[in-house]
Amino acid sequence: MKHQFVIIGAGPAGLGAAFELKKRGLNDFLVLEAQPFVGGLSSSFVDDRGFTWDIGGHVSFSEDAGYNALLDNVIGPDNWVYHKRNAFVFLDGAFIPFPIQNHILALSPGDQEKCVAGLLERKGALAVSGAEDFETWIVKILGRGLADLFMLPYNRKIWSYPLDQMSCSWVKNRVAVPDVQEVLQKKPLPPNFQAWGGNRLFRYPKEGGFGRLWQSIADTIGPEHIRLASGVSEIRLRQKELLLSSGESVAYERLLSTAPLDLCVNMCGSDVPQDVRGAAQELKHTSTHVVGLGLEGVPPEAWRDKTWVYSADPEVPFYRVTILSNYSPAMTPDRNRFWSVMAEVSGSPDRAKDRDSVLQSVVQACRTLGIIGSEREICARWHYCAPYGYPVPTLTRDLALTLIQRFLAAQDIISFGRFGSWRYEEGNMDACFNQGIRAAEQLVARS
Repeated sequence: MKHQFVIIGAGPAGLGAAFELKKRGLNDFLVLEAQPFVGGLSSSFVDDRGFTWDIGGHVSFSEDAGYNALLDNVIGPDNWVYHKRNAFVFLDGAFIPFPIQNHILALSPGDQEKCVAGLLERKGALAVSGAEDFETWIVKILGRGLADLFMLPYNRKIWSYPLDQMSCSWVKNRVAVPDVQEVLQKKPLPPNFQAWGGNRLFRYPKEGGFGRLWQSIADTIGPEHIRLASGVSEIRLRQKELLLSSGESVAYERLLSTAPLDLCVNMCGSDVPQDVRGAAQELKHTSTHVVGLGLEGVPPEAWRDKTWVYSADPEVPFYRVTILSNYSPAMTPDRNRFWSVMAEVSGSPDRAKDRDSVLQSVVQACRTLGIIGSEREICARWHYCAPYGYPVPTLTRDLALTLIQRFLAAQDIISFGRFGSWRYEEGNMDACFNQGIRAAEQLVARS
């Protein structure tokens, strides 16, 4: 079997490429997806109790008019729920509006003093070189007070990687930088004032979780173009042929890959130069455990109106907990009887976490934080482990990417997407989908 175009992966990036090829009338293409579902990390699932779960806290807040029009066309403009972000940091028993660095005056007097002092000390340090590590950036730009109070422990938790070995080149539009004069001159902002960040306003599908969008796009592309449960085990570069895990082979003229770059390099086998193989080994990533708890009753008053809440507490296993039932009434089997929370726990591939221990630690933390009062309230438990959660922007990442992408391009392979490009800063759903469109355009230009 041979196709003009073959795409590895049916996540947002791979579906973006397939969507563009179909739009252009180039129908000799095939998408190979290792999982039995489309959407990648943006998939959704319904458990046997009728609760809907996402693989993480996915919402849409894109400013891309074309992408937003696509969302309306695929699902329908009336099939979305629109929200104003109501996110917080849970710190020492109190809810501090997100981002914490813009709400310093909501902290206790002692923490206010430390954080303001740290901001004053950072004067003259705003032009930090992009070559400095992330830990240094946090301390110099946000000040020692904020660094010690929240930013360092939180980022150590979410990245599961030494911050002094991470680059800070990715932080633009990802980490808010407070204006010290505004902090000193303004009164405390009201808790519901959360103007910073693109996700301050967002939307979410009324039904089916966020995975509904990607399934709808896959339906538009057509099932004849997408093969599920068809993982690629080997890329035979000289023959331009893929060996699937089933033993079947698929030939291609042009190859697009959204597979994690390190896996893609390994799949290319002995044809990979040693320096490229070494570069692939330099790439680091986190794993993510997502735990969902379906609960009977109603949320406690303090948690009832929240969208999501961050925690830097090392005793709390998750870095973020989402009140998922607030996104849409259809997330539970009966909104009058049930509600749901979803917690995200970061891990390192080098330190595997046992499923049962993760589940139990999340339940215990939810009790400690007052999210649930008793385990008797839990009527559903859901767990998903994503071996690849976040690509880590290490200090050596960009050099490694240059070597790998140069090699793949020489083999006529375009690699893109969250892990196909290995750029966390470009890993949102809309960015990945648009990367797929551009990859398809690049393919067409080469053909």
